[in-house]
Amino acid sequence: MKFLPHPYQLIFVTLNHKNNALLLQAELSKLSQITQANNELNQLRKELEQHKKEKSQLIEVNAYLAKENKKLKKKTKNCMCSPMSIQSSQD
Repeated sequence: MKFLPHPYQLIFVTLNHKNNALLLQAELSKLSQITQANNELNQLRKELEQHKKEKSQLIEVNAYLAKENKKLKKKTKNCMCSPMSIQSSQD
């Protein structure tokens, strides 16, 4: 003689499986959101590194231009020309 489960046991097992499926679906949804946020964070990190490199290059260019500016000031310090006459001669 086979043992037949009580109908309430079948209902409980069915509900338990449905509940587990819903919990699993919710966890997968959370995992998907976390993965998406992680991907966005990684993209922002890459952009930040790029901006840091650009900033470093701009600092180097700025230092070079400051040095060149000092050289030009030394060369033009003793110049008897007024800035207006230099500008008009360039036009």
